[in-house]
Amino acid sequence: MPELDRLVISDDTFPRYLERLGPYIVMVDESIKEARYPSGAWKDMTPFEQADNRFLYAMSAVQIRSDDGNVSDAWKRLRDLRARLVDSSRLLFDRGKPFWHSTNALSYLYGDDDELLERSWQAFQGICAAINDHCDFHVAVTSCSKYLSKVDTVYVNARNQAFEGALTQLSEPTRLIVADAITTGVTMSQRRREAIMAKDLKTVVDLRRQPDHPPVLEAKTQLRYVSQWGDPILWAADVTALAGRMYADGDSTLLLKLAKDPRDVFTDIGLTPSQVEKPRPKLGDKVEARLTQIKASAFQQQMSRAPRPSPPPMRPTPPQARHPRRDDTPPRRGPSIH
Repeated sequence: MPELDRLVISDDTFPRYLERLGPYIVMVDESIKEARYPSGAWKDMTPFEQADNRFLYAMSAVQIRSDDGNVSDAWKRLRDLRARLVDSSRLLFDRGKPFWHSTNALSYLYGDDDELLERSWQAFQGICAAINDHCDFHVAVTSCSKYLSKVDTVYVNARNQAFEGALTQLSEPTRLIVADAITTGVTMSQRRREAIMAKDLKTVVDLRRQPDHPPVLEAKTQLRYVSQWGDPILWAADVTALAGRMYADGDSTLLLKLAKDPRDVFTDIGLTPSQVEKPRPKLGDKVEARLTQIKASAFQQQMSRAPRPSPPPMRPTPPQARHPRRDDTPPRRGPSIH
């Protein structure tokens, strides 16, 4: 549909949009994965409930923060956010144009390569710290059917619920909402792509027309799609969506890096594992324990290779006093009795 294609802007065009409509743009992105419920949770569900809650769909909405609505402060924060995200990404992807891929970075935290694990952990910590310092954000997660990848309506409805749930929690009026560009592929047909974009646009239009519309929306708020190559600041929504989806699945590792109390920035729509057990930093605890082992092992190896000091010279042993031989040896000895 030509009218939907006009919503897509090129990587080269995005800087002009940002300069004209920034700095309070809202960046949105999604994260999808099969849910990992705690042991015993599935047995309390009927087969239909299990099928309807098999996957988790998360959508984040991230916006530059400022002090008392100071636009110059917001631009300063945006530039610093960009620089810090790039610096963190270089720990893992240090070739050519700045690049970040959350799925790859996350896989290193589960992998066996100690060096990549440590660098990935440092990169995530740096990115989360930058988002925490410079952004307001919210993430909404809904559970959805196992047919998510096959039925367009399941995908579109899950995205719409999470999109609206995250977007409406922001408060600074914006003139531009930027979503990650949707490309066709094995699980994304052209028909599905058009259905998603049409529903996204309808959601924004319907919300901004409401008399009591959310404060984040203005009468002329625009929706556009651009790839993450357009600007490193767009990675903030990607990482936030991942953090929220992990939290809904019972793992608070990344969301705790983004917010002191994850409940302040998280909306749970429908049944998710976080309602079955309290989320805790499962992956973070595992990574920290592994890093402790790595450091201890490195220290032991260093100590084993370190040259040992020579022992101090031994002091000469003084000569032993010789006892004179007795001359009063008894003339006769009796038998030895033991």
